[in-house]
Amino acid sequence: MNKPTIVVLVDNKLRDLPACALIAEYIEKLGGHCVLVPLEGYRSALEAFRPSIILFNHLLAGHLVHYSQRLRDMGVKVAVLPNEMLLYHRDVLLFNTRKRHPDTHVDIYFSWGEHQREALYENDYDPAVTKVYVVGNPKFDFYFKPYSDYYLRKSAIAKGKRPRLLVCTNFCFAKYHTLPKADGERFFSMWAEQIELYKDFPAAIAACFRGRERFMKFFQALVQADRYEIVLRPHPSEDREFYRPFLDALPADQRRHVVFDLDSSIYEQILNCDLEVSCETCTTALEAWMAGKPTIELSLEKHEMYYHHDISLLNVLCEEPDQLLGTVEDQLAQPDQTEFTDVRAAHLKKWVDTPKGDSCRRVAEALIAETETAKPDWSKLRFSDFRRGWKHRLLEAVGKPCNYNPFLALKLALMPARYRARKSVMDKTIFPAGVYELRSQMSTLIRGK
Repeated sequence: MNKPTIVVLVDNKLRDLPACALIAEYIEKLGGHCVLVPLEGYRSALEAFRPSIILFNHLLAGHLVHYSQRLRDMGVKVAVLPNEMLLYHRDVLLFNTRKRHPDTHVDIYFSWGEHQREALYENDYDPAVTKVYVVGNPKFDFYFKPYSDYYLRKSAIAKGKRPRLLVCTNFCFAKYHTLPKADGERFFSMWAEQIELYKDFPAAIAACFRGRERFMKFFQALVQADRYEIVLRPHPSEDREFYRPFLDALPADQRRHVVFDLDSSIYEQILNCDLEVSCETCTTALEAWMAGKPTIELSLEKHEMYYHHDISLLNVLCEEPDQLLGTVEDQLAQPDQTEFTDVRAAHLKKWVDTPKGDSCRRVAEALIAETETAKPDWSKLRFSDFRRGWKHRLLEAVGKPCNYNPFLALKLALMPARYRARKSVMDKTIFPAGVYELRSQMSTLIRGK
């Protein structure tokens, strides 16, 4: 009997690949076959691998609505595991868990918590059609053994005698302050039309820009103190070049104690730090709790899109740059932050089903169980499916992702405005070699359990 095949679509190689690789290896251990495919390969993977299930990160785009219907008609099950469900504004949570169209078809939906599952049902997901599994956030598994051991060993940054501070930024929208106005309008259009919070998105962009400027005063205070190892970790979607002029202007004896980290895993940075500093509401603070690291939250613009008062009460707050050094020293001296233990535990239970390091396994078990009732009809494949599948296999055979374009660099140089977005997509795309390496590591960890 052939193994059931499951395709997992991967959006971002830094953010998503580790958990997807762990899910894939659990699927293999449970008797299935799993293929990790770039998100842009959602169509080519159909013929290339003939799966029983395709796991998406969302189905909000109009073209995916139609594709979900086609998969349903072919007998291929449609599953969704969102990249983000820590959506503290209720209208944003309802928007992101809604059906893009009443005819959107989903067989399996993985929810991070019971709170989000309730939102799915409120959005008219029919339990008779869509089975919802509460599994937590698979990405959080790496703060628990044995997976954390891999990232504790992996850190390429040598630990010195100074305390190591991980400073995480999330100013993703600040770049739209200086980009052409049309770029911001295009990015926010879907949300601005339906969510009150996003209607005045120019003000939110301006607040993010100002918040980043204010953050630099906090960051400068840490650097000028000259007593810490500092790892600056921007969000993958930020304009990370913004920080280079400041770093390049530092004297050599200060610059050598600041690491500008752009491409490592957030897991290894959190697991190997002594204290984490985040900017207003940020998921990295929750991850630091799970890793047993003290956290400090910087108070910036307090714009409602980025700041949540109730969440701020779960962290040690720092309101002003001149207070930061004292706050850091206090928390390094008493890193347990026991005054937050109960409220943090309650928050994690509500939003991410109390992480224990078993979410990837739970996702894999559910997917394997669901393949038993999948009945794909491959006679319904079209010529376009075969063409895409052949191209997918050919590019993968030469070590390239299915969306690879050998002329992208040239096109970007000639028409930067037109191809900037495509370059961003390629920057986050998984490559076969990286997938193979990480899956091998995850397989070793599973075998050692």
